[in-house]
Amino acid sequence: MMSTSEAELLIPYGKYFEFFPTKVWSLQHFSKMISEYYEINDKRVIHNMFYKMLKSVANDQNLTEDARNIAKELIEKRMCDTKKRDIETLEAKGSSTSKKKKITQSSK
Repeated sequence: MMSTSEAELLIPYGKYFEFFPTKVWSLQHFSKMISEYYEINDKRVIHNMFYKMLKSVANDQNLTEDARNIAKELIEKRMCDTKKRDIETLEAKGSSTSKKKKITQSSK
């Protein structure tokens, strides 16, 4: 199995966007393809490379407008998902803090 740094240098991540039509582009599909063909299981590396390549696609004026727009939509979706997850985490922390306060107050 390749190390993470070897994988970053040797795997042609960008080819994914050439081989597969835009309608199948997704983090899950990309991750599955990279894991199967290159035996890379470091999700952090795979996720980072997917979004790095998407940014490249989104800014490549040689690609179709459709491809650039799909890339931008996937990047935006990630940003929305991240914000949603952050809000849920904060709410969960707030909820557990409220529960702790209630327990502390009721035991007095």
